[in-house]
Amino acid sequence: YKRQVSTQSTGGVLNTSVVVEDLKVLQKQKKKYGRYRVWYLCTTARTIRLCGVFIYSFLRSYNCEVWIKAILAKFAEHTFTFLYYTITFIVACYVCYHKKWLWNISYCWLEYPYHIDEDVLWYFLFQGSFYFAALIQLLTSGWNEKIMITHHIVTLLLIGLSYISGHTRVGMLVFMVHDCSDIFMELAKVALYTKADRIKNVCFVIFAVVFFISRLIVYPFHIIKSVLLESAPTAHLTPYGGMKLYYIFLALLISLQIMHIYWMFLICRMILRFLREDMDVKKDIRSDDDENLKED
Repeated sequence: YKRQVSTQSTGGVLNTSVVVEDLKVLQKQKKKYGRYRVWYLCTTARTIRLCGVFIYSFLRSYNCEVWIKAILAKFAEHTFTFLYYTITFIVACYVCYHKKWLWNISYCWLEYPYHIDEDVLWYFLFQGSFYFAALIQLLTSGWNEKIMITHHIVTLLLIGLSYISGHTRVGMLVFMVHDCSDIFMELAKVALYTKADRIKNVCFVIFAVVFFISRLIVYPFHIIKSVLLESAPTAHLTPYGGMKLYYIFLALLISLQIMHIYWMFLICRMILRFLREDMDVKKDIRSDDDENLKED
């Protein structure tokens, strides 16, 4: 039996000396429990332990390969999204830097209706294609991420309505407010899959701070406030709906803010766990699956 276990064990998983010692102890109890009962116990022990060896060998040869492929796929996915958000934020800063409405949001409405700049138009088309592809991926992957699906649908509706109504200036501001925090979230996920714990924790803290400033201060008290108070006088000039489109646009912006508050609650809960337990960020606070380390 010892020779058989040794040939079946892989990687030193099973300590055969312990197995044999266990059997010797059982065999010493023959007088106390009877020969048949000891034989039954010994046979059961052999069966359970050998089955464990076979099962472990199979799982290690199959599941490890699947697990490694899944980790590499997630690493590639979040590396791409990190590069995407970084590039789009830099491009948005370049496009909007010389625009006066970046520094004074009132110009989003004072000159309405206005001609849409070509660089802004291409930026909208690029972002819209990305979020459409991301929505298709969520719907076809089988993940139970209802809030992320809702977020992508709301984002696509805002992109479409901003383009149709000509409110691309405020749309650019919304893009910039969201992308600046997503950069650090995706970088933290990349660090998670590369086991760079220090970088992961630092990026998560930066993400939490930037998320709070951009989405709970700048977004509601600067962008939504301007849409609510300053854009109302020009709402009747909006084509394809007028005031009705204005109310839909405002409702979509507020629904995004509700999601931001929910995500900030999850971030705060993660920070408390981060401080109380092992000072290690392990999950995405905005996902319901095992790859959790947010968005948007």
